[in-house]
Amino acid sequence: MRTAFPVIVCMIAAALALRTHAETVELERDHGIYMVPVQINGRLTIPFILDSGASAVAIPADVFLTLSRTKTVTDADFIGPGTYVMADGSEHQSQRFMLHEVKVGEIAISNVVANVVSVKGDPLLGQSFLSQLPTWSIDNQRHVLVLNNSGPVSPTAPSRDFGFDQPQHETPQFNNSILCGQPVSYQIDSVRTPDQYRGYLGVWTGVWNNNARICGSLVVQRIGTDGTADIVYVYGPSSPARPFPWKKQRAVGAILPDGRLSFQDEQGSRFTFSIEAPGILGGLFWGGKGRLSSSFRRYE
Repeated sequence: MRTAFPVIVCMIAAALALRTHAETVELERDHGIYMVPVQINGRLTIPFILDSGASAVAIPADVFLTLSRTKTVTDADFIGPGTYVMADGSEHQSQRFMLHEVKVGEIAISNVVANVVSVKGDPLLGQSFLSQLPTWSIDNQRHVLVLNNSGPVSPTAPSRDFGFDQPQHETPQFNNSILCGQPVSYQIDSVRTPDQYRGYLGVWTGVWNNNARICGSLVVQRIGTDGTADIVYVYGPSSPARPFPWKKQRAVGAILPDGRLSFQDEQGSRFTFSIEAPGILGGLFWGGKGRLSSSFRRYE
């Protein structure tokens, strides 16, 4: 067993190295501002300002009308009004909607929150897209945007569901215990409004691809007005052997049009939660029904 462990680690490291690929996209510099061509919903490609200070993708009203006329965006894509934050910290009221796909170079991200801005406004590639990338950077010498397509942002990466919609896996049900019996205390806000999830703890169990039992939980700490969510999630083995330590991570998620909460972990796995009952104390102890949706996906 001792000799097998280093070999397994090397195999995993080699596999991760092979699947990591840096995508570069040429940037156009205009008066000190970087512009990048962006394809929206597979139909329309226009230059966007790369703006990491913007909380969400911003779509000018005339561009939005074009998307509407071509049926690229429909009424079903609207997720209600909200406030978006600019790089200078200013806040603006806007209609929010979900873009089915935003593509930069060969990197495509699904379900990206966008805001409608005035006709005079600039198209902005903000955090609702950028935060879903594993890594990204700007090469100022070559004037290119460098994207890492490790994980689910790769449009060509073959995928395999390890998660809970497959027959060989257990049906995921929320438990009445915290972290599958691991006592962890969170100070959370238990308020929920129709447009918000805050202070909800969900616990699930399942079977990992190596047949090891796992379980985990999440706490939604904050919901932004742009539909993003600050999340703390914890996962680890549910068997007494505990073959690997418990891990606590933070992530930025998004509220999908159907109300589900979606986020990506540090290893490129995407989780999509559906919370159906508040339970007691804002979900800290589940007293009612709850379920984890079938979207736990790992890309290889």
